[in-house]
Parts: sequence; C-alpha cells; structure tokens
Amino acid sequence: MQKLNLRLLAMWSLLIVSFTSCMRENEEPVISNSANDANQTSTEKKMNSNEIPTAWMDLTLKLIKTTPGYTPPVASRTLGYLGVTLYEATVSGSVVNKSIATQLNINPVPPAPQPNKYYYWNICANASMAQAARKFFITTTAANKVSIDSLENYFNAQALANYNNVVVNNSITYGRNVADAIYNWSATDVVGHEGYLKNVDPNYVPPTGPGKWIPTPPLFAPANTTSLG
Repeated sequence: MQKLNLRLLAMWSLLIVSFTSCMRENEEPVISNSANDANQTSTEKKMNSNEIPTAWMDLTLKLIKTTPGYTPPVASRTLGYLGVTLYEATVSGSVVNKSIATQLNINPVPPAPQPNKYYYWNICANASMAQAARKFFITTTAANKVSIDSLENYFNAQALANYNNVVVNNSITYGRNVADAIYNWSATDVVGHEGYLKNVDPNYVPPTGPGKWIPTPPLFAPANTTSLG
C-alpha cells in the first residue's frame, strides 16, 4: 500500500482552509474569510462557516460504522484520502495554503480551477465530499447512500437559493472532478484499493513463537488486512 496513511490521515485533522467570499460573475475574485464579512447574510455566513466540512465528517464516521468491511485499517486509509480530497477541492481559494499534489505524488494531478470561471469554495467542498463518499463507500447500505445524496442536496439547495447559480454549478462540477481525480489516484494502490472486500486473506499463515500475534477473545478472529503496511 502507498506509505501515506499517516500523512493522509493527518490531513483530515488539518483542514485549515479559508472559505472565500461569494463572487459574482462580473466581479474580480475576492479571497477572504467570508464568515467574518459583515456584508454577508445570515445564510451566507452559515454556508461559509465550518458547517459543511463538519457535517461531512460526521456522516463519514457514521458510514465507517455501518458499511460492511470497514475495519480500522480500511477506515484510516479512507479518512486520509477524504482529507486530501477536501483540501485539494478548496485550497485554490486560499492565499496562504498551496496544493500538496506534488508532495504526495498524486497522479493523475487534480484539476486546477479554470481561470475564466468563478467558484464558491464551500460548494466545491460539499460536492467533493459527496462524490468521494459515493466512491469510497460504494458498498454501503441503501439508506446511507440516501444520506449522502440528501446532505449534498441540502447544501446545494441553500446555495442555489442564495448564490449565483452559474457559479454554484461551476463549483459542483469542479468539486466532483477533484474527488474523481483523488479516487483514481487511490485506485493505483492495488493492495489497499477496495480493502473492505478483502480484509482477510485465507492463504495467510501467521508466524508463531514468543511475542507473535495470536487470535484474541471474544471472537478469535483471523488476522486482518495482513497485506497493508
């Protein structure tokens, strides 16, 4: 498996991305912390706060607990990739932070924002996390899949009611494209990819002797994800 789990997982907890203010089509891009902008409506302030990433993190934890095959090693891998997805989908809206695609050797490289288009970075975040959840939790329950769609639609509906709809749609497309790129990169890790389907290797024989791993009660389950690491 790509030896990135710790770095990827760290990104999940270091998502310090400044969501930018709303941009009209005929205005110059404005990079600022719109949650502190006195001119924002209450709905816009709410949309530009940490509500969107927090809501997706909460749903992700639920998906981990209720999706078959999501053992701790599999979950940690997915959390790392989701963190990178959220970061890359919004980092272009920051004047401080930069893409980490080069440092992580992401290939294919996530798409860059088009210079002739404007984006709402909070909606990019929403779209990217929804798309990533659909791909990484493809085997989850039907009810969970409805929850993914419902959460994305909830924030998109607020955006469409309050923002420029052309820019909203630009943002949705961009966020989804970034998520697709990160997922395709994750699939090049042939050992870890779709690990939820292959937690136990029936051909694995654990070593024996003092200090070696042994099954433990109450389940005495076989060794898990022995190919990872």
